[in-house]
Amino acid sequence: MKILFKLSSPNLLNIWIYIVIISVIARLIIWTLAIIYPIPNETGLLISPILPNSGIDLNFYLDETIKYKTYFFNIYNDLFSSSFNHIVYTSAFSDLPISPGPIFPLILIITDFINNPWICSFLYLIMSSYLIYISIKWLNKKNVHWFWLLSFGGLPVPFWYMLNISPDLIFSLIVTLYMFVITEEKNTINKKLYFLLILTFLSILLKPNGISLFVFSTYYILFNNYFGRKVFLLTIFIFIVLSIVFIYFYGNYLITYLLSNEYRTYFGYYQKDYFIGIYEFLPKILNQFFSIISLVIIKFIYFSGIRPTFGDTLTIFILIRSSAGLIILPGIIWLFIKANNNIRIFTIIYLLPIMLGLAQERYSLPIYPLLFYYGVLFYSNSFKSIYNITKFN
Repeated sequence: MKILFKLSSPNLLNIWIYIVIISVIARLIIWTLAIIYPIPNETGLLISPILPNSGIDLNFYLDETIKYKTYFFNIYNDLFSSSFNHIVYTSAFSDLPISPGPIFPLILIITDFINNPWICSFLYLIMSSYLIYISIKWLNKKNVHWFWLLSFGGLPVPFWYMLNISPDLIFSLIVTLYMFVITEEKNTINKKLYFLLILTFLSILLKPNGISLFVFSTYYILFNNYFGRKVFLLTIFIFIVLSIVFIYFYGNYLITYLLSNEYRTYFGYYQKDYFIGIYEFLPKILNQFFSIISLVIIKFIYFSGIRPTFGDTLTIFILIRSSAGLIILPGIIWLFIKANNNIRIFTIIYLLPIMLGLAQERYSLPIYPLLFYYGVLFYSNSFKSIYNITKFN
């Protein structure tokens, strides 16, 4: 019981390094086994480092990859086959696809994912290993006990998104690096502000969710007195202009994401059912009130990974995936109770657009270390309180 409630107990010298090594080896083993024994996703599609498959909008990204190939091929032809005047007026420069950010489609192009999927998959193995390294190192600096560090290294969801090729793992790495900076002291954050802006720019080029980092970065600049009045006004102007650009490029994403609510159920009920009211034994106003509260709670539960399958998944896989939610879900609650204002505001900004649609565990992956840390705090304080009460009695 001691390891469960004594968070601040000193770790053995450099034990976190051995836990990182174990975690990386575990990833290598799972990656290798998936080559021999492909793992079915929720739709039954087999996921393996040697199969160009993914259940996370991969066909959409592959279509966009073709558009990018065509676009850059046209530019190449214009640059080397035409005069400068022709280049200025050619239509190729106005045909840039605006559906997804360019980073992930470019990765699929460079790694030749369709013909050689193992190359991209191996890069994901490396990224996953680096992500677990920096995450465990950060948690260790927070004096998290080695038992919890080992538990974090074995969480199932990061393993899945290492195998299931999508923008989520890359986005998680960017957001995690961003998050580690904003959890530091104000002076340190100010010194690394340009690094935060670079990460923000990369995140936006990768996924629409990167706009959350843009919003928080703007908030931090405006409300932490980092610049003078002129830059304050300039920041507001830049924020408005860029917001218009982002709405133009990514507005269709938000609409599609919101519409996804119409076709999925939350524990057997559609979202519209919650707005109408699912507690028919209550008066109408109370019915709607408690139904909406229930919907919000359920979305947080889904976000943590505790949810039924969207397809046909073996029960054992559902239980394995959901197990992480037992730490992540209380971590969300404890974060809002114990974290500082910057962390709370960052989390709210990050969660708000996600909670408007079909929240699920892949959206929690970018802030996994943060939620896990506060989940550990929750259990540590809970077990400590239980121990003290038992000891007192």
